[in-house]
This record gives sequence, structure tokens and C-alpha cells, in this order.
Amino acid sequence: MENNRKVPIKNILYIFSYIWDKAETIDFALKDNNDDFDSPNILAKLFIENINDILKIGIYREYKAHIEEIKGIKGKIDFKESINKLSFENAKAVCEYDNYDENNIINQIIKTTAYRLYKSDDIQETYIRELNNILLYFNNVDIINITEESFDIQFNRNNYYTYFLIMICKLINECTMLSEDDGKYKFINILDDDKKMELIFELFIYKFYEKELKNEYKVYSQQHLNWKLKNGKQDILPSMRMDTVLYGKHINKTIIIDTKYYPDYMKKSFYSEEDKRTLISGNLYQMNAYMNNINTDNELVGMLLYPMPYSENVISEKYNIDVVSNGVVKKAILQIQTINLNNEWRKIKEELINIIK
Repeated sequence: MENNRKVPIKNILYIFSYIWDKAETIDFALKDNNDDFDSPNILAKLFIENINDILKIGIYREYKAHIEEIKGIKGKIDFKESINKLSFENAKAVCEYDNYDENNIINQIIKTTAYRLYKSDDIQETYIRELNNILLYFNNVDIINITEESFDIQFNRNNYYTYFLIMICKLINECTMLSEDDGKYKFINILDDDKKMELIFELFIYKFYEKELKNEYKVYSQQHLNWKLKNGKQDILPSMRMDTVLYGKHINKTIIIDTKYYPDYMKKSFYSEEDKRTLISGNLYQMNAYMNNINTDNELVGMLLYPMPYSENVISEKYNIDVVSNGVVKKAILQIQTINLNNEWRKIKEELINIIK
């Protein structure tokens, strides 16, 4: 493996499948595939399979308002503009009418993504030929410069059948960059972007437990906590939000999970003369604050969850801690846990469930 930070494309897709609420769809698409999952070809395969399903239904079209000077009458006449342009004297009129248009942002994203894959050196020839055929369906659609804002699409019952494909397009565009040498597109490792992956990992953990443990726990994301501080100005206190919280439905347990995503979550101790490495103290302080400010009568567990192979340090530790909940000092557990994102997906899934159960 070139970089111990690299996670197989297959696992990235599984991670996103939970974020997109499409875990079953991804599993079905990949379970019989024997491709090298470190290769971008699996993204091309997933794109092609989904665009072919959409083409069976038909390219998405939407009504767009057009205003132009035409011969005859169509839609609503703009009398003011028609008079200003002397249109009536030439047997014309400025008309405003709706046109059923396929050159919309959804199709522009699909075509641009197909073009990126087509122009990629990393895609096998079989998929290149299929992408060429797909592009023919979008002759009347523009290729655009895709930005993050391009994906701010208002989905509704008419266009929701394109949602999954658009999310795949978003992932592909985040994973590709234009080579300056030959105008070709190169696939990059999305996990090199620490800030982006920090948000992705946090959202994945929430969505994973929300789906997989829905019968055992109520799962919440970014739940707000109030500081147990009396008097003084409350509005100057910082916001305190927990990444993911699991409340047992039939189990007397509450679990706070705080996800972290660092190149290395072990640091050399500044005050130690020895080459001693310890956990980042700020993470422990943060979890301690959560555990002492949440009110629950349940057994309480606070978990710091770190991904691997981002770091080679394997940790699975539990510590006893006294916390104050509802005005009572009680015993709780502080858990430090790593999860290896380079494992087979089955093992990742089992491990995530086991660390809770």
C-alpha cells in the first residue's frame, strides 16, 4: 500500500452509502464484484449502472421560462417589449413561454461527471466505451465547472430518482483533479483532506448506528448540552454539542461518542524528558465535560473513537470515572477505541457493533 492513510474505494463507498441512506443498494452493487477495490473503476462501474437505470426512465427534464422574439404567438405576449422592439410591425412578438428543458443542473452534473470519468487515465477501456455511449444521450446538455454549490439542489418527487446518482457524482468530483500536463483527470485520495474526512467520519458513525442499532437505541447527532454553571452571563458560554449519542430503548445505557480524525492521535509529552507519547489531553477534557454535563439515570459510557490506518496505534481501553449526573456522583466508563478502516467491510461492521454491545 502506497500510503498507510489510504482506505480502499470499496470502503469509502460503504461509508458514503450510510450517509446517503443507501447501504442496501451499495451492498447489492458490490457483493459479487471482483475488481481491485483500490481502483477508481468501481466508481465508474457504480456510475454507469445507475445512469443506465435512469436512462430507462428517461433523462430528467424540467420546465424553464424562456423569453424571446418569435414569429406568431406562443405562451404569454410581452406587449411592452414587443412595442419597444417594433415586433408587431414585422409579424413577430416577444413571448414568454415554458420549455421542457433537459439542459438543467442535474443533467449538467451528470454529463460533466461522465466526461471526467471518460477523460481519466485510471478507468479501464470497457468503461470508457460505455461512457462514450452515455455522453451521446446528453448532446444538448452543457458541461459546467462543478463547485460545492452546484450540489445545492432542491430535490422533489419529480427528480428524486436522480438523487443517488448525484451523490455518486459528488463523490467522483471530490476524488478527481485535472492534470496540468495533458488535460486528463487523475483520481486523488479523498482521505488526504483531513477537514473533509473529519466531517464525513463523524456523520458516518451517526448514520451507521442509527441504522444498525435502531431496535436497541435512539440515536441523535449534535445534541446540545447546557453547562451546569449557575449565575453569570450564560450567553458568553461556548456551545457544547455531542457528535453522536445513543440512548438505550430497552437497555439501561447511554453512550456518548466523540469522533476524531487526526494524522496521529498520540502526541509526545511536552513535559516529559523521555520519548513518551500520550493521548491528546484536549480530547479527554472535552469528553469529561460531556459526561459531567449530561443528565441521565442510565449507565453512562463516553467513547473517543479514532480511525485507522490513519495511525498505527491500536487502542481499546476502558477507564472507570466518577461523574456528576442529576446532582448525584455515579460510576461511569471512559472508553478509548480505534477502528481500522482498511479492514474488510464485514469486519469493520462487526467491530463497530461489538464496541457498543
